[in-house]
Parts: sequence; C-alpha cells; structure tokens
Amino acid sequence: MTKNIIGIIEDNREFADLIIKELSAEKSITKIHYWHSAEEAWRDHKLKNLNIAFIDIQLVHMNGVDLAQLINEKFPDIKIVMLTNINSEKVIFK
Repeated sequence: MTKNIIGIIEDNREFADLIIKELSAEKSITKIHYWHSAEEAWRDHKLKNLNIAFIDIQLVHMNGVDLAQLINEKFPDIKIVMLTNINSEKVIFK
C-alpha cells in the first residue's frame, strides 16, 4: 500500500479541519501538513516531501494558482488538487 504525505493550503481553518478529518480516516495517508497561506507553505522544507497538495484557489497575497505553478515547476511529482467554494465558472477559469 502506498503511503501518502498530504499538504493542505487553506486560509479557512474550519474548512481545512473538515478536510483533515476526512483524510485522516484514510489508511494510505501517513502525514497531513497544514499551512494557512501560500507563502507559509512555499517557505517550509516539508513541502517537497508531499505526494498530494490540496490548495485553495483564493488565498490572501499569493493565490493558490500561482502556488500550484511554483510547485509544479520545482516539484513536478507532487499531485495538485485545487479547492474553492466559488460557484461561478467564469471566476474559477479566469
């Protein structure tokens, strides 16, 4: 069984806690890291060890899309899942 290290970059702590709770039930997940901003995650050496990063699109300062691009360039093996509570396709795909 593959052991996964997950990262969650989400500025809404309540939403992040829900994600952490759900993911914690998965036996294949060995570690979950949480960061409240893109900058905090990008500066942390643990970022490079992730298998999967869940990133909020709308973060303060650096947005999630910009962080995803940086991660993809420097750590191309990390899978990225974008999160949002925006329900407008026009805004999401802008």
